[in-house]
Amino acid sequence: MRKGHAWISVGCGLLVVLGALPPALAQGPSGLPTSRPPMTAKNADQIVELAVRQGPSDGISSVALSPDGNLLAFGGYKDNDVHLVEVATGKELGRLQGHTAPVTGLAFSPDGSMLASRGTVHLPPTSDTTIRLWDVKTHSQRVLLQTAGLDALAFSPDGALLAHGDPGKPEEVGQVTLWDGKSGAKRHVLPNSFLAISFSPDGGLLAAGSMDDLVHVWDIAAGKESMLLTGHRGQVKATAFSPDSTILASGSDDMTVRLWQAASGEESGRMNGHTSGIAALAFSPDGSVLASLGSSTVVKRQGSNVSISTTSGDQVVRLWATGTRNQIALLNAGTGVSRMAFSRDWTLLVTGGSDGMIRFWGIRPRP
Repeated sequence: MRKGHAWISVGCGLLVVLGALPPALAQGPSGLPTSRPPMTAKNADQIVELAVRQGPSDGISSVALSPDGNLLAFGGYKDNDVHLVEVATGKELGRLQGHTAPVTGLAFSPDGSMLASRGTVHLPPTSDTTIRLWDVKTHSQRVLLQTAGLDALAFSPDGALLAHGDPGKPEEVGQVTLWDGKSGAKRHVLPNSFLAISFSPDGGLLAAGSMDDLVHVWDIAAGKESMLLTGHRGQVKATAFSPDSTILASGSDDMTVRLWQAASGEESGRMNGHTSGIAALAFSPDGSVLASLGSSTVVKRQGSNVSISTTSGDQVVRLWATGTRNQIALLNAGTGVSRMAFSRDWTLLVTGGSDGMIRFWGIRPRP
C-alpha cells in the first residue's frame, strides 16, 4: 500500500486510484466514488482523473461503457479478445473470444443486454471483417456477421438496428449496412464510403461521415438520403446528435468540429482548437456540453508485431459549451489517446490509447 493511493490487482493489470478520497465519501472496491455527479457545462472545470487501469501493454484498440456505466468493455491490439470489467470492483468478468484480428469497435445495445464488436482490416496480414453480437450476461456469441470491410459501428436508439460502415477499397464505393439488432438479418444498404455513424436519438435520422469530406444524412423510414452537408476539408471521422435530435455535430481531419441544424442542414457553429483530426464526439444528456477527442495514433502491423506511433497532435479531450461554442475544459488523456466512452448519464468518462492505460474521469463528490 502506498500512502494516498490504493493499488488493487485486477484482471490483466492494476487499477491505481489517484489521490485519497475524504473518509466521508463512499468508494467501491475499485476506488472509484460510488456516487458521482453528472458532468455538465456548470461543473466541467471540476473534472479530474479518478483512476487509471493498466490495460494491454500493446495499446487499447477500443473501449465502451454499458449504458448504466457498470460494465467496461475494451480490446487490445494483440490478443484479439474483448475484455469485460466490472467498473465498481475492477474485476475482470470474462473475455469474449472469436475475433482473429484486433477488435477496433465496440457498441452496447441501448438496454445493455447485447454487445457488438468488430474486427479490423487495417492491420495486414491479419484481418477480420466480422461483426459479432454477444450476450452480455452469458458471454456467449449470438450472431456472426460476415462483411466485406468495416469501420464504424452503432445501434439505433431502440436497439432494433445495428449499422456498420464499410469504407471500401480505393477502387470501390463503400456502404453502410443496416442489420437487425437481434437476429443479424440484413435490412438496408446505403452506398458511399463511411468512417463514422450515428443515429439521432429520436430514431429518425442516420448521419455518416465520409472519406470525401462530406456528412451524409439519411431519413431512416424513407430509406433515402435527405441531406448532404458540405464544408469540411478533410475526412469526417466523427458524428453525434444532440439529445433532442436538433443538432448534428461532425468532426474532421481538418481539425474542426462543426454544428449543423439537423432539420435544415444549415451550419450553426464551429469549434476550433484541436491540433489534430477529430476521432470521436459525444453530447452530454442535457445537450449543454459537447466532448471532442483529438487523436493522432498510427497503428501498423508486420506479421505478429504491432507498431503504434503518435504523430504531432493534441491527444486530448476538449469539452465545449454548446451554447457559446467556447472550450470549458481540456483533459490530457495520455499518450496516443484514440478512444473515449461516456456512461449514458455522463457521470463517468473512459479513455484509452497506445500507452495501454485506461483512464477514468469524473467529478469527485463533495463530503
